[in-house]
Formats: sequence, C-alpha cells, structure tokens
Amino acid sequence: MNAKDLLHWAAAHDVRLTVTDGELHVSAPAGVVTDRLRECIRASKSELLTLLRSGTTVKAGPVEPVGGRARDPAWLADEALAGLDSLLANLVSARPGWTPAGWANYLRQRADNCCNTAPHRARLYQRAADLIEVKAPTCTKR
Repeated sequence: MNAKDLLHWAAAHDVRLTVTDGELHVSAPAGVVTDRLRECIRASKSELLTLLRSGTTVKAGPVEPVGGRARDPAWLADEALAGLDSLLANLVSARPGWTPAGWANYLRQRADNCCNTAPHRARLYQRAADLIEVKAPTCTKR
C-alpha cells in the first residue's frame, strides 16, 4: 500500500493525518489506530509528509480490497453475517454514511443508554459493536 492509498484508507475511517511544524500528527476515533496502522504510517512517513505538505486531498469512500469487491473490508463479510441471528446480523451490516468505527461507537452509546432499562438490548448492542472489526491496511516493511 502506497502513501496515497494510506491517505484514502485514513479518510474512509475517520483518521486525520496532519502536518504541524514539520511533524506528522494522527487523530482518530478510539480503537482505530492499531500497532499495524502505526507501522504502516511509520513506513510511509516521508511520503505522507510530502503528500500532506503539497496539499494532496483524497475523497473518503469505501476502500477497494485487492482483487475483491468494492466493499469496505472493515465491515463483516457477507459470509460472516450468514451465521448470526437476524437482528444481530442487521446491526453489524454495513451502514451507508457510517464508518465501522463510528457505527461501533454509536452502538456502544446505545448500549450505555439502555443498560438499566433494557439489559438484553444493551448486551445485543455491545455484542454487535464487538463484532464490527476495524481492520488496518496491510503494508510491507521497507
């Protein structure tokens, strides 16, 4: 994955990469920045700095998996949804306009809001949030 692909992935997952005083800064929702993502950013740091300083922008949208369908790989695959209860499968399905991290955070908030009044529903929301995986891009070490 090159630096521009990494910028595209970051935009699609609410990860903000900025340059201040020559330093690269990363801002992201909780749980999105993994060790693997940090490694990819470090491996592409000089290219990222060059692109960001030049004002390169990328459009947020679904990440195109290598050799796959135009589906964001962070959402559960259709095969994984097949074995789930229909209500749970509906909760973890891809949501237009939402990133997986944003939707998982929303579900956790819903779980917190109803934990006293509807504990069964709260557990369902929490389980759905736990099933939504935010996968970092794959990069090769240089």
